[in-house]
Amino acid sequence: MREYSTLGGTCWWTSRCTRPLASILAGAAHDKALGEEANVDTTWIEPLNDLLRRAVAAGHGGHSIAALTEVLSGEASTGARCSSS
Repeated sequence: MREYSTLGGTCWWTSRCTRPLASILAGAAHDKALGEEANVDTTWIEPLNDLLRRAVAAGHGGHSIAALTEVLSGEASTGARCSSS
């Protein structure tokens, strides 16, 4: 498994890029509740939240968002590959 926790930097859309994946995922429920309260469709972010859940389950919870590349490429510690369907 590659070490991503030491990667720094910022993203143009959010500071979440340098936060651990588990922390980003923890905010997903709040984001959904806030969207429902404001009557805003948040279904567009569900694929990202699913990817975050898979990454955390594969042991990347303490890593930065850069670790999602391993999940996307199928190199996650569980050996699971993304489906092509």
